[in-house]
Amino acid sequence: MSAARPATAQRAVPASSFMLIGILALLWGCNWPVLKVGVTELAPLTFRAASLPFAGIGLFFGGWWVLSAKNWFKGPVRMGTEAELERIEGGMLPAET
Repeated sequence: MSAARPATAQRAVPASSFMLIGILALLWGCNWPVLKVGVTELAPLTFRAASLPFAGIGLFFGGWWVLSAKNWFKGPVRMGTEAELERIEGGMLPAET
């Protein structure tokens, strides 16, 4: 018995997503040289203490963004009419034995 695969929507990935991934990769890649130079110039604990305010700022704004999501996140967008969704969901029901 072969189960029919449900239809999936094919959406293009926006270019801004690739740009954000590239920026993240560059920042993450620059972390090692900055850490190496920082530890040679400062004691390791001093360097870590100097980096903590940046982590605090990141946590503050990240937390603000997550908590503010209730104001701008409106939930998943329904793509399709009720009839189309019922037809798709009908193909997902398990076969009766």
